[in-house]
Amino acid sequence: LVIVVKNRWSGYGQFALMVDTIIEQQTDGGTQCFPLKLFDTISEDDGGLFSEQSDGIEISSRSSISENYLRSVKAHYKTEFTEEDLFYYIYGLLHSAEYRERFKNNLTKELPRIPAVKMFKDFMAFSQAGRKLGDLHVNYETVDPYPVTFKEGDLKLAQIPDPVEFYRVK
Repeated sequence: LVIVVKNRWSGYGQFALMVDTIIEQQTDGGTQCFPLKLFDTISEDDGGLFSEQSDGIEISSRSSISENYLRSVKAHYKTEFTEEDLFYYIYGLLHSAEYRERFKNNLTKELPRIPAVKMFKDFMAFSQAGRKLGDLHVNYETVDPYPVTFKEGDLKLAQIPDPVEFYRVK
């Protein structure tokens, strides 16, 4: 899982999206990617590029959240939680309307800074919201579609003068 932070050139600052696959290279300005885990090669197959031996490669994973940062956040709340809780807290916070408004000037020109909320229950609320939102963003293709009925009959025959307003979700 990776939190992708993209700067929008239209003046709206940044947006964050969680993905579980390699994304396109973003030729219009690029992205910054913050993974949940980092993967390291322990031993390599020395048979060369066209070697058929794939058993010689070993991969290990580790958290991408530094021990110092995790320790400092745990000291702030004086309680235990996992790296995943912190990862999803960050994702939930990046989608908070209050956070985006408060830091909107900074978000147009630099990477997001992650403040600590005052109470641990709020930290966990952001973490749980980030977990649900991340699941929705990563697994959106597996969700059952919302049933839609059109009052006007078949949409293929409809005359839509303003498609943006017609398809706007309210």
